[in-house]
Amino acid sequence: MLIRFSQIIEQNKAKEMLRRAVIGGKLAHAYLFRGTTGVGKQSLAHALAAALNCHNLPVTGQHSDSSADLEACGTCPSCRKFAAGSHPDLLVVEPDGQAIKIQ
Repeated sequence: MLIRFSQIIEQNKAKEMLRRAVIGGKLAHAYLFRGTTGVGKQSLAHALAAALNCHNLPVTGQHSDSSADLEACGTCPSCRKFAAGSHPDLLVVEPDGQAIKIQ
């Protein structure tokens, strides 16, 4: 399923921070999404990954005041792969029990 920023309720501060980083061309190499269960961490991470891989995302460095700048189009090949859960650049690490084991 393709998740878009507009579908994420709340998390306005996090969405705005990510929007400014992307539009300003200052996206960090990694982000850690943490918080209580059910607040939208995974949805926000998926929306960011989909937007950054979208072939129709507006060019970074263009100023805008809209979080719509980070909306994945949903129609390009990359978005279709995200929607199908088969995008090669998306890896979701799930815990196998209580903790994620490092091997």
